[in-house]
Amino acid sequence: MLIAGFKTEYPKLDNPEPGLVAEPVFTCRFAYMPKSLRSARHQRFLDQLISLRKAKGMTQAQVAEKLGRPQSFVAKYEGGERRLDIIEFLDVTAVLEADPCEILLTLR
Repeated sequence: MLIAGFKTEYPKLDNPEPGLVAEPVFTCRFAYMPKSLRSARHQRFLDQLISLRKAKGMTQAQVAEKLGRPQSFVAKYEGGERRLDIIEFLDVTAVLEADPCEILLTLR
């Protein structure tokens, strides 16, 4: 669980110079959140994407072509070398004709 505490402080400027604006100073404290890359949950996510691709009878190259990306893009996210951002994930699920919500619900 991510816990963030934000505190805004404004520097006091008794006689600010013309055009000088006090900028807020943000401080942030985060509680420990384990990394998800290469976690068991991340591996289940990747396994689902790989299974979906194979169930559709598609190769990595075919998925990549539909995405307009090189084959190495698919190989890297399937191999856990890179993450998919949310937009990329939605594009991949569209190519695989899969419901992204169903995939995400299994990862809870």
